[in-house]
Amino acid sequence: MRARTSRSSGRTIPMVSMHSWGVGALLSQVIVTVRVVVDTGVGVVARMVMAMAMVVAMIMLVNVIPLPKLRVKRL
Repeated sequence: MRARTSRSSGRTIPMVSMHSWGVGALLSQVIVTVRVVVDTGVGVVARMVMAMAMVVAMIMLVNVIPLPKLRVKRL
C-alpha cells in the first residue's frame, strides 16, 4: 500500500508540473500570435470585432436589466 501511494503521488506531481508548463506555453503562444496580428495590421479588424462584441454585450445588459431611463430614451 505504501509503495502504491508513493508511486501515485510521484505520478501526480509531474502531471501538475506538466499542466502548468502547458498553460505557460499556451499563454506565450497567444501573446506571440496577438503581437504578430497587431504588427501585420490585422489588429484593426480585431479591434472592430472587439468593439462589436462590446456593443452586443451592452445591448444584452440593457435588455436583461431594463431601466426606466433607458426606456424613456428609446421611446
